[in-house]
Amino acid sequence: MSAKLQHSLGAAELKKLNLEIQNLENNKWLDILVKLAPLLSVVIAVGGLVWGIIQFQGQQQQFQRQLQEAQKRDRADQMLKIRSQLRDDLDQLNQFPVNKTLTVSRVEFLLGDLDGLLQSKGAVFEITPEFVQSDRRGIAKLLYRLASQDCNFDQQRDVDFSIAVVDSWDDYKGYLKSDPELIWDLLAVNYLDAITALREKAPQYISQLKYNKERAEFEPPKLVKPADESHFRHFEDLVRGFNKHLDLLDAGSEQRKELIKRFQAATCNKDLTQARFGWSVDPKMYPDWFGPCS
Repeated sequence: MSAKLQHSLGAAELKKLNLEIQNLENNKWLDILVKLAPLLSVVIAVGGLVWGIIQFQGQQQQFQRQLQEAQKRDRADQMLKIRSQLRDDLDQLNQFPVNKTLTVSRVEFLLGDLDGLLQSKGAVFEITPEFVQSDRRGIAKLLYRLASQDCNFDQQRDVDFSIAVVDSWDDYKGYLKSDPELIWDLLAVNYLDAITALREKAPQYISQLKYNKERAEFEPPKLVKPADESHFRHFEDLVRGFNKHLDLLDAGSEQRKELIKRFQAATCNKDLTQARFGWSVDPKMYPDWFGPCS
């Protein structure tokens, strides 16, 4: 075999060997890619999950911001509505002495509405109970001013306003208990002046009225004039309101006894006073007070 032929065969063998090596290398990378395919799938899946979580968190944060802004707007709207309704209710109460179309049942409704509004105000405004109590005390002072200064107890309607207040606004009682002089002024002036005026209009009727403790009711005299009887409901409410306020004083206090004595002098009715309040005085011991009853 010639040297030239041998050289050609050698070159062909070398080329074949190179091709085989190249094929082996290509197959190696292919094997590597095949082996890495599951891992790449996991990496892609994890990447997609992470990206989804990032997007979700961003959406949640945006939603929370929008929700908080909406809540702030709603809270502001609630605040405005509560403040507006509080002002409206208080304005209506202020008008009671002069606006004769306002009924006592309306007053009771307004006081209930005010109570609910103050509870809502405490929750929406996130204020302390002490702050809400301060509002309640302010309303109690307003109610006392209306009853003691603006109402006319010669009118049964105004007497019923005073009764509705003491029954429907708890802090009104707390306010009066904190200063017994307030009770004294209301009873000694407003109530007793009106009771005295009624007794002067119907002296025989008022001075002879009886009170049955067992049945908790008044017993009118046997001989009654229609004109006298027309004052009865007014007198009954005056006594009821007087009693409710009197019970805010300590049972054995001198103020209570003095007010009962003055009630007896205003009615000229010892039996009624004793039956209603469990205590009375001998009129002869206080001639100055009981002179008109002679």
